[in-house]
This record gives sequence, C-alpha cells and structure tokens, in this order.
Amino acid sequence: MPAVSIAEAFDPQALQSAILGAQSGAVKYPEFMALTMAAGCVGYVAWIAGEQVTYMGRKGEAHIEPMPGAR
Repeated sequence: MPAVSIAEAFDPQALQSAILGAQSGAVKYPEFMALTMAAGCVGYVAWIAGEQVTYMGRKGEAHIEPMPGAR
C-alpha cells in the first residue's frame, strides 16, 4: 500500500480522474491506489459478472463505475 493517508472526504471527481487515468494507461496501479486513497476511497469491490466496480468512502458513500467495454 502507498504511504498515503486516506482522505476524510469522498471526492467522486478526483476518484473518476484516477479511474480514467488507469483505464488510459497513464496511471499505473501504485499511483492509482495513492490517487484513490487521496480521493477518500477506503476500498472497492469488482463485480465481474455485473461488469462494474463499486468504490466506497468512509461514510458509506459509493461510486459505481462500469467496466470498460461493459454492455
């Protein structure tokens, strides 16, 4: 894990930016983890069959991202 504190506030725009960077290949996994933590993400669950990833914040916030190429 990167040596980054998880932000108290959940920032969906910063999270979306990290996701887009990773999807484009501009952001590699260690940097992606640091960016999502800085955006207040405490964890995520990838639903392979459902073709989506749910990113979660400290207070129950959630951002649902369709997997690239999903329906």
